[in-house]
Amino acid sequence: MPRILTHNAPVNGAAARATARSTEWVANPVGLLFICGGDCCPPDRPTAHLAPERWEIVRTPAGVVPPFGASPHEPAIAIERVAETSGVALIGACMQRDCRLADQLLGSASMLADTSLRPWHALAEPARRVRDHAAVPSAQALEILLRQQAVHLATHPAVAAGVAVGRLRIVTWLYDPAANELYFPNDAGEFDRVVAFDPAQNVGLSHAAIRRPRARAVRPVFDPGKLELA
Repeated sequence: MPRILTHNAPVNGAAARATARSTEWVANPVGLLFICGGDCCPPDRPTAHLAPERWEIVRTPAGVVPPFGASPHEPAIAIERVAETSGVALIGACMQRDCRLADQLLGSASMLADTSLRPWHALAEPARRVRDHAAVPSAQALEILLRQQAVHLATHPAVAAGVAVGRLRIVTWLYDPAANELYFPNDAGEFDRVVAFDPAQNVGLSHAAIRRPRARAVRPVFDPGKLELA
């Protein structure tokens, strides 16, 4: 199982105050993923899909990624460190359906249950404006907020440099607790395609999460003594 570390939002209780804590870094990670630090569902459920790969996990309210130079600044430390690590290929954000913290970030500032969410509420302003101007339902508003995190990640110099040379790829995944599945967007931007970590599931997926090298096929040896009649 991937370890939960670096920037941790409380899991117990309604407060979503993000606090930095010192911890051991994962050795030889394959990627960095932002996920929600709230208590909407057990935190190991979305990350269970990542095993047995080794990931740095950053937990923030609703899985929001602060853009470069924006407060809170602690997540930028993890982004800078992991994006410069050899062997890291993926960096992204994962949000979940029916997330109470996401609902608060997409709502009015006056309705925030915890004032510590205000900096994170400000980071969701672009998604709120798109939702209000287009009059989209809540489910689509969450997907807009999730796609916004890819834009935020691209503002970090280490990520932008890695993407430019083809070493890094930014991913956005949506976790559905009811189905216990991770989804990535189709060409229209709708999160309806299951993330496949099993190479056998990657056939036909243009954005397959991880493509492990396939073992060389072994040609079967014909043995007439083992033939069976139908």
